[in-house]
Amino acid sequence: EVVAGIVKRGGMAKAFVDDVAKKVAVQALVNDVEDEFGGIDILVNHANVQPRFALLDMDEWDWHRVYDVNVTGAFLVTQSVARVMKSKTGGVILNLVEEAGKGVDKEAAYYSSIASLAKMSELAAQELNPFGIKVYPVVRSKDVVRVVLGIMETL
Repeated sequence: EVVAGIVKRGGMAKAFVDDVAKKVAVQALVNDVEDEFGGIDILVNHANVQPRFALLDMDEWDWHRVYDVNVTGAFLVTQSVARVMKSKTGGVILNLVEEAGKGVDKEAAYYSSIASLAKMSELAAQELNPFGIKVYPVVRSKDVVRVVLGIMETL
């Protein structure tokens, strides 16, 4: 839906899929995007997993997979893309997060990982701003597409 909205407004966009929890896969993905578009101006970190296990029933593998995708994956993609953006003229990174304080039963791993992503967004914004890279946490909601497109229109 976001890609369609960007294209409808005359922009260029394409969704790419890979395992963001693996550094080699992320670097290959970034190279593919650069080959396709000649650079990277905008990153939307939206990859996540959300197992629905009670904390006492969740095994270690599920816990690690949630953090590997939701936090480490966002870190690896942000780091790789920010290096590309820094070498050019900057860019925009949007991390999709949840509303603060939200959380339900059987989702401790998911909501704690998304809280980590929100904090990483805040700190990355400070660290990357001097390079012309803007980082925004964007709350998932029924209006997320409108919010993302609104941010893009202000740039």
